[in-house]
Amino acid sequence: MQPEVKYPTDGLPPEWIGVAVEMLTSRRIGVDLYRARTVKERLMEGMAWPNITALIKFARQDSRSRGHIGDRLCLDPRTLERWAKKAVQPHPRSFFGLLYVGLRREIADDLITYPTSRAVIAEAVCSTLQIICKKDIGHPVRRPELDGLVLIRRFMRHRLAGRVARAISGGDGSTVKDEITSILVSLIPKPAGQKSDRFPEPAKAKAALATINDLAVAYALFRFGLPDEMGFLLEGFDEEPA
Repeated sequence: MQPEVKYPTDGLPPEWIGVAVEMLTSRRIGVDLYRARTVKERLMEGMAWPNITALIKFARQDSRSRGHIGDRLCLDPRTLERWAKKAVQPHPRSFFGLLYVGLRREIADDLITYPTSRAVIAEAVCSTLQIICKKDIGHPVRRPELDGLVLIRRFMRHRLAGRVARAISGGDGSTVKDEITSILVSLIPKPAGQKSDRFPEPAKAKAALATINDLAVAYALFRFGLPDEMGFLLEGFDEEPA
């Protein structure tokens, strides 16, 4: 039986709120703390990563800093390399260490090119979803792409999205797949002349199914834990990426 929904969340069907609560409860993760802090803090920490990467990129091009940034911070060069490759997420405070100690630059230095707000938010959302999959669900996945976020947002707003959540709660795997398929048929553009009750292209259909399977529960947890006041951060994923 699906638990009573006690946590209304903008943009998330009630049935998916129930799935989020069930997942947290089954993993013995505190629901109230998750909703109040966990996702919000992960998201904000993720916002520092693209800016740290920008500093590392600048350091490789700056003759005054090239080869010295690790020494100045007493860091193994391999650590910086792992940060740059997104193999390990650095603590947000590393940004200030890199900037003021490693590079000896000002935050408004015209020579440093920082990423746009949209790029930072996208990176933060993707990294947070990946962390949720690994830590909160126990199902590691590759970092989501922007088109996957667009798809999952459209999926969650579909009028039949609640059916998928009910099937997940009921443990009916075959019904879950069937319900996801019926929604994707209406969401994915189809080649001219193809009937509306079929997938557009096998490759695209397979990728879409994989995206929903990988991210649906993670997105529910993400949106459940994201304060409604921060919901505007997801509005940029309501359109296809340029």
